[in-house]
Amino acid sequence: MKRALNEAKEALASKGFEMVPIKFSDEDIKEAGLIYRGLILNYHIGPIMENLYNNYEEPMPSYKYSMILYRSNFIIRGLFLGIIKLTGNNRLFEAAKTAKPLPQTELNRLLKRQKELMLKMKGLWNDWNIEAILQPSYVSVAFKHEHAPDMGVFIDYLNFWSLFHYPAGIVPVSKTNLEEENGEDYLDNFNDKWTKVTREDIKASANLPLSVTIVARPWEDEIVCGVMKALDETIKFRMNPPLIE
Repeated sequence: MKRALNEAKEALASKGFEMVPIKFSDEDIKEAGLIYRGLILNYHIGPIMENLYNNYEEPMPSYKYSMILYRSNFIIRGLFLGIIKLTGNNRLFEAAKTAKPLPQTELNRLLKRQKELMLKMKGLWNDWNIEAILQPSYVSVAFKHEHAPDMGVFIDYLNFWSLFHYPAGIVPVSKTNLEEENGEDYLDNFNDKWTKVTREDIKASANLPLSVTIVARPWEDEIVCGVMKALDETIKFRMNPPLIE
């Protein structure tokens, strides 16, 4: 993914785009995640999943654990969270803590925090004087079906901007090679269960497409499309699906 991002940066720079590094604070990223998970679970995923259960259907695997917590009493929740914490899965623990029904007063507070963070994000873009952001689309390539319960929750690159209502577009720019399919080379700052799953998932991933995301301000979808077009015309990445005999 880092190689694909660097290739995209070089391609845009060659077209005359001025590329400047930016960085969001860890506090803002964590705050956005907490707000997003609380709102999306209570306003969308929770009610939808309840309808599935009422119709004797099961949710997708990636929602399974969230819904167990969402529907459990405080004793079961405490035991489940304790096991997650003791096994060293800190990222999963932080995400799981928010998987619970919230009263309307708490949801109203989340909506207020969302608005405050949206105003802060607008100010950051003004201070940085930028028109668009180039970022990874995902932590790796398309994940394997058996890893969906774990890999399917890695949507932070996308839900961050969904919270702020910023338009985003994804462009495939490269593909993995044989040297990059060794999952043991994957490193992060967590070294938890999700790290191990990611390493395992990367194995045998050669020739899968790598994509980047272009983000712009609200109501500036044309900027997203324009940067995507410039990137696509410069890199000219194309893949034909393998023929099935």
